[in-house]
Amino acid sequence: MSPARTGLILVDSSVWIDYYHPKGPELLKRRLQEELAQGTVATMGLIAVEVLQGASSISALALLREDFLGFHWLDVTQDIWLEAARLGATLRQEGTSIPTTDIVIAATALHYHARLWHRDEDFTRLSRHISSLHATSLS
Repeated sequence: MSPARTGLILVDSSVWIDYYHPKGPELLKRRLQEELAQGTVATMGLIAVEVLQGASSISALALLREDFLGFHWLDVTQDIWLEAARLGATLRQEGTSIPTTDIVIAATALHYHARLWHRDEDFTRLSRHISSLHATSLS
């Protein structure tokens, strides 16, 4: 997929966890279902691993896997890894510590010009430091 592709939403695992939870927020579920219907939902390997490893059974894992195979997959290229390293180093020099996984997810969203939906304060903090990161908290 080309980095110039716009209109995609990279959905973080923090959103998926609440989406799949039976008592998850209804507004979040409706918003995500609208985007799923429009075909704008994207994922990447790190997010898929975070969500799928939490499956409660082998059959639940199979269902989650099937869902995730239907999303746009954003490949993490060498350029993205190197940009994530640069972002992490810059943040550390500024006194901000963010988990590596979140930095890689943010760098991937930036590379593909995708919006990032999350329920994770680390992404809110990241968006304060990276003005081009279009991160939306669904909290």
